[in-house]
Amino acid sequence: MLHYTSDVGRLKIDSAIDKLTAINPFVQLERFDTYLSSQNALDIFSGFDIIADGTDNFATRYLVNDACVLSAKAVDFLRQSGFKRATNLAGGILAWASKIDPSLPKY
Repeated sequence: MLHYTSDVGRLKIDSAIDKLTAINPFVQLERFDTYLSSQNALDIFSGFDIIADGTDNFATRYLVNDACVLSAKAVDFLRQSGFKRATNLAGGILAWASKIDPSLPKY
């Protein structure tokens, strides 16, 4: 678990970096102080081979999936907030509910 009650009021990125480096001080983390958007996703993802998605909303999850498909990146969708875990190792197209039901939230 990355966030504790004592982290209330802190940015999630700060809490996550603190916890992950405490577990493994040799891990290399790169911080992005920006919201992920359709304007910056491809640039941010360009420096990575695998994208780990721990987002907690449908709109961002769809954006991550689309950006990974467009850039042929592998993505691991981590289970969080009721989402089921799925892995797209080939950077292929995953069928998402937003593509089937246009009334669902968009990014």
